[in-house]
Amino acid sequence: MKLDACGVCFASIVMKQPLTTSVRSRHCLMIAQSFYLKSEKRNLMEEISSVHILHVDDEPDFADLTAEFLEREDSQFTVETAPNVSTGLERLDNGDYDCIVSDYNMPGRDGIQFLKVVREHYPNLPFILFTGKGSESVAGKAVSAGVTDYLQKESGTEQYKLLANRIRNAVSRARAQRDRQRHLNAIETAQEGISILDGNGEFIYVNEAYADLYGYDTEGLLGEHWSLLYRDKDMCRMREKILPRVEMEGYWHGETTGLRADGSTFIEDHTLATTDSGELVCTVRNITQHKNREEQLRQERAFIEQALDALDDVFYVLGPEGELRRWNEQLATITGYTDDEIKTMRATAFFPRKPTATNR
Repeated sequence: MKLDACGVCFASIVMKQPLTTSVRSRHCLMIAQSFYLKSEKRNLMEEISSVHILHVDDEPDFADLTAEFLEREDSQFTVETAPNVSTGLERLDNGDYDCIVSDYNMPGRDGIQFLKVVREHYPNLPFILFTGKGSESVAGKAVSAGVTDYLQKESGTEQYKLLANRIRNAVSRARAQRDRQRHLNAIETAQEGISILDGNGEFIYVNEAYADLYGYDTEGLLGEHWSLLYRDKDMCRMREKILPRVEMEGYWHGETTGLRADGSTFIEDHTLATTDSGELVCTVRNITQHKNREEQLRQERAFIEQALDALDDVFYVLGPEGELRRWNEQLATITGYTDDEIKTMRATAFFPRKPTATNR
């Protein structure tokens, strides 16, 4: 745990070196997913209805046997086979696959050449090299070409259990990464400004909308302390009231005054929330125009009320049931009732009933 300058406690992640841009991006992806998907924390593989696998191997009997064992190992698996790279590419162009399993040593193009073509068109598709010809040279080429996993063929059925597990893990990681990227894209294009602070109160993620609100670019805010964006006279409230509330309850929502790079200020609708890993997620929206309009309407209402109270005549407004909604001071003065009493009365109470024939 680390303390802010005024003793506010933040949970922090201890790192041996500062986050690089790429590491920071991945880190913020995980934070964003944690923050926006708390209600969806379930095992990803439990949600997968099916995993469509393309197995490319020039030995049809082995390919069919592998498909049979994989589908027996996991009922979610559906395996299609192809006898060579050309057929595999045709299947890939016409189908929707979650993972490719490929042999290495095949006539024509080998598994590495197949992998290179796949990576050109499907950079994030899991690709497992399942080969009987294992060597450090082949493994090195596969890694350089972007292989997801590498597994050498063995005798016995245990190899299929191991392959099934590798496929599940690869598909799970690929889908999780896709989901994280989708959420980051949503954050980047959000109308609201969104940022994430580390345990020291420094920005580790800022979307473009957030930086624009304060007149900075995104890179210019990374690594800066949040206090850069607030006036000195507002710091006490932030540190003594708002941040302790966030620390205690994990959430705060209210209005604050933001400080732009050019020294101008704006009123912001501000939400702070902690993530499971201890970072602070900030969302900000400029509501200056809205607040100015509210103040304008308040002044207009005050002017109208003053004008009505200055009238010599009685003025009042009735609701649909005859209740009094608004009245000026003259009504209370002439009738002798107080404002609290008038609130409970109807307009008919101020007008005496005409006598009827039976009352004469």
